[in-house]
Amino acid sequence: MKISGCGLVFVLRRQILMNELKEAIHDFRTEQSKFNFIKVLEQLRNSWVWIPCNLIMSDRDRDAWDKRVKVAAEQGNVESLVGETFTNHDDIRMVPDILKNGDELFFPVFTDLKEMGGYGTQFSNIERHFMDAMVQAYNNENNVAGIVVNAFSESIIIRREMFKLFWDKECTS
Repeated sequence: MKISGCGLVFVLRRQILMNELKEAIHDFRTEQSKFNFIKVLEQLRNSWVWIPCNLIMSDRDRDAWDKRVKVAAEQGNVESLVGETFTNHDDIRMVPDILKNGDELFFPVFTDLKEMGGYGTQFSNIERHFMDAMVQAYNNENNVAGIVVNAFSESIIIRREMFKLFWDKECTS
């Protein structure tokens, strides 16, 4: 796939934002100051993140999908399904995964797919703006304690009580 023009600018801008977010998280983990925390909040406010989700589909759709996978496997070409379109007959839901740390539950998001490591391969991953992910976490039926960004590397937790800082337009350094 070749990207040019505005598409290339968009991709590069996202890459720059992701790198700036990772750098802000690293700075905060190195020196946990109010200034560095505000830098993380500002970067998150403008960032897109990946959310690992469980795909929930009807038995009819699951049977149709399993049949396609079986045929591709019998032909020795499961990779042929990559990029193929699957038309569902019933509703499909993407339910975000929840991570548990002790007694607390967290809504995981990742700055990129590489940050998920092997964990991400067991899910359907969707990309959302961080502000949308925060709303999903806030409204999650599990009453999560917060959002964990990059849970398996240089992670940072944004506690539920901190969500209001994102909705507060005065969040500046």
